[in-house]
Amino acid sequence: MVQLLTTNGKLICKNTITNSQKIVYEHLTPGEYKIKVIEDRNRNGKWDTGNYRKKEQPEKIFYFTKKITIRGSWELEENFNF
Repeated sequence: MVQLLTTNGKLICKNTITNSQKIVYEHLTPGEYKIKVIEDRNRNGKWDTGNYRKKEQPEKIFYFTKKITIRGSWELEENFNF
């Protein structure tokens, strides 16, 4: 799952991807954003904490380390490999 968040953590958009693909966000309000990726191993659409008794680890979370700054009437392209 790929999540676009405001800098204070409010969810703007969520996408589910299964392989390398392009995601386009259009008509965003100018400001700063961040990207969070959750490795959804069981494909239930949410982050799972794992299970100690079953020896299951929590699902991994990755953050795009750079803040994304959106300006009015500008286009921005970023690549994120994890």
